[in-house]
Amino acid sequence: MISCLSLLRWAALSAAGFAAYLIALQAFVIDAWCIWCLVNDVVIVPALAVLSVWRLKPVTVTEER
Repeated sequence: MISCLSLLRWAALSAAGFAAYLIALQAFVIDAWCIWCLVNDVVIVPALAVLSVWRLKPVTVTEER
């Protein structure tokens, strides 16, 4: 069975891959640039990637006595 964390990691990788695919389409196929798409790719996608890695990293619990 696929764990929830594994599913979230694959979803995050898929979203980043799809964003890269759309950038490639703008550059090589359409030959036009969407400013809103570029702002999203430069600001939002890296922020979400950092937050998802930070959120998914294992938490270590230490006992204090």
